[in-house]
Amino acid sequence: MGSMGSKFVMKIVTVLLIKLLVMTAVGMSKTSQDARKTGPPPQVANAPRVNCRPDFPMCFIETAQRLAEKGEQLDLALACVRWAGAIPAVPNDAVPRESFFLTLAYVQIRRREFDQALSTLLQGARNLPYYRRDDRYLTYLGLAYEGLGRVDEAIDTYITLAAGMRDVSAAPTKSLVTLYRKRFGSLDGLKEKIETTRLNARRIFFVESQLLNIPAPDWSLRDLDGREVSLSDFSQRILVLSFLAAGGDVHESVLKFLQAQYDKYKDKNIAFVCIDDMENPNPQELKTNLQRMGVTIPFLINGSSVARRYGYAEPSIVLIDEKGMIRFKNSIWHDFHPYVTEQLQFLLKSKLN
Repeated sequence: MGSMGSKFVMKIVTVLLIKLLVMTAVGMSKTSQDARKTGPPPQVANAPRVNCRPDFPMCFIETAQRLAEKGEQLDLALACVRWAGAIPAVPNDAVPRESFFLTLAYVQIRRREFDQALSTLLQGARNLPYYRRDDRYLTYLGLAYEGLGRVDEAIDTYITLAAGMRDVSAAPTKSLVTLYRKRFGSLDGLKEKIETTRLNARRIFFVESQLLNIPAPDWSLRDLDGREVSLSDFSQRILVLSFLAAGGDVHESVLKFLQAQYDKYKDKNIAFVCIDDMENPNPQELKTNLQRMGVTIPFLINGSSVARRYGYAEPSIVLIDEKGMIRFKNSIWHDFHPYVTEQLQFLLKSKLN
């Protein structure tokens, strides 16, 4: 009986398994049929018909830009930009969505919708002010003004584009030359206007927006030869105080930049000092490393307490005026070169209160 009972149970289990498999297969078939009836999800079905994955915004933006540059299928280009902007962001999304308004404005310009393009650009710049110095933004803004017949504003925009914040102004665009000559009868004064605009832009961005007025905390440290050096030693002089490492090569490019400034300004009442915050380093090893890099700027050591007093957890370049006031602070983790050079020129020329 035991053997017959086991066989009976096995038969029941087998029948149940077969029924379960059949039901699963029927359900999967029905689901597949339903999917074919309804088609893809609505958001995928409505995507512009281009060779892009529906959830990949940059592909749509690049397609829109390419179509606009060719002046082709501008309705499709507009749909692509709008679709890209509607795709939800995902975690750790690195897509530069904030720049999409530039492509939208360019498509609108190519569609000769200059009012809409101008509105798009001005709103984008209000939300993201740093785009006001962007070459694409200025180019499209000039085109929008030009399309609306606002010639003086187009000229000013193109002058700003040529000036930029570069070390040297760029050549004026063809549009600027054409509009300026038509407006004023010649190109007289154009070069001077571009240069004035460039200098003003650099002053505002690199100097006036960064200006501070903070008393510099006092300090006294020893240099690599054991001599004591204090902040008070630099009274009546502009001081470039840098918190950098003298060992290894991690700050070599920064030190070489500072060395060039040191060589340029050391006879113009500007002093340079670097502070290494490593505790109890080997002075001779640091001296050897600095010699290898060609750095002769005075280095002070055991400066971690000074760095903390100045509030620095990262390498920085501080400019202190002749009255002992911190005027500028610059992190080295961005393109600090134009900041430091413009700020030094400002301090040299200015009589700060």
